[in-house]
Formats: sequence, structure tokens, C-alpha cells
Amino acid sequence: MSTPGTPWMARKIFEPEHDAFRDSVRRFMEKEALPYQAEWEAAGEAGRDDWLKAAECGFVGFEAPQQYGGLGINDFRYNAILNEEAMSLGVSADPTHSASCSSRRGCRDSLAVANST
Repeated sequence: MSTPGTPWMARKIFEPEHDAFRDSVRRFMEKEALPYQAEWEAAGEAGRDDWLKAAECGFVGFEAPQQYGGLGINDFRYNAILNEEAMSLGVSADPTHSASCSSRRGCRDSLAVANST
């Protein structure tokens, strides 16, 4: 049995760059997602400006090829971090959730945002 306050199992899949990404995602969500959660829930989605803010931080389209405005990063651990942080904070309609090409909709949204600027 695990000691209170410690994880059941140590995870060794993340590198230091993933930890830095996680910190950035958490700060972004605390500042740019949590305050608007009720508004997004009522609308059923985050607004275009919110997606653009997320894109400026590198949270949207990172799996999209660079020629389409993405970062060309093919590492699902970043997707996992986005999902974990959204779930941890209770953010459901944030502009980083499904924001990569891990799903057809996520890829479409990523490319649309990347090409809208």
C-alpha cells in the first residue's frame, strides 16, 4: 500500500522538457481557462481568441507539420499532459483539450487555428 501523499507507482515516461511543458500548461489553464470555465460550459466551447492564446503558447497544433503552422512534434506524452492538467483542474472546454492531432477534430482545429493568423 502507498504512503499517503505519494503516488502508487513512480512514472518514468516524462523527460525534463515534458515537466516544463506541464508547468506552462498548468499556469496557462489557471490564468486563461479556469476563470472562463462557466462561460465556456454555457457556450459549449472556448472562443476563438482563447484558442489563439493557447496557440501562441504552443499548446495547439504541436503535432501538425511545420509547413502548416504546427511544431511537427510527434510525442503523445504532450497530449497526455494536456489531458492530465485539464482533468486535474476540472477544466472541460478549454482550448488545449484535444488541441493536437490526436483526433480528427483536434487536427482540424489545430490546422484551422494555425492558418488563421
